[in-house]
Amino acid sequence: MPEVRLIAAIDSKNGIAKSEPKSPGIIPWDLPTDRQYFRETVRNGPVVMGWNTYVASGRKPIGAGENIIFTHKDVLVNGATIIRDGREYFKHVNQDVWVVGGSQIYQLALPYATELYITRVYGDYDCDSLFPDFSHSFEQVHTERVMKENNIEFQYQIWKRM
Repeated sequence: MPEVRLIAAIDSKNGIAKSEPKSPGIIPWDLPTDRQYFRETVRNGPVVMGWNTYVASGRKPIGAGENIIFTHKDVLVNGATIIRDGREYFKHVNQDVWVVGGSQIYQLALPYATELYITRVYGDYDCDSLFPDFSHSFEQVHTERVMKENNIEFQYQIWKRM
């Protein structure tokens, strides 16, 4: 069975991003070490994302693997596969994938997820885009030491479906 892995940095209230005027959502912390961890982890893809995550990435592919973008917009993106029905996609997914955001895509993917790669960012960043609650369906199986960068404490965690 294919692995559906979600990867996200979340604050103490499961926040992942904060809306800004004319912007789909900005990550309100600056953790270059975590960005590097993200890039290395999903490097070979394939990666699944929503339209806003694609826009926030600068409309550039994430990693070297296939990029799959969920959107209802009538668009073509060079080097990416456009999916209009995310539920159907996850029901019939036939390859291991990394789900990289945003909030709606995480919500859609969570019932199919086998693992969660969470960067726990300690503190409340007043986010209005949230990662769905996963505490009742997953157990933490790996934890790294707490690190500090730019005066922000964070920790890598891996969770598996119970």
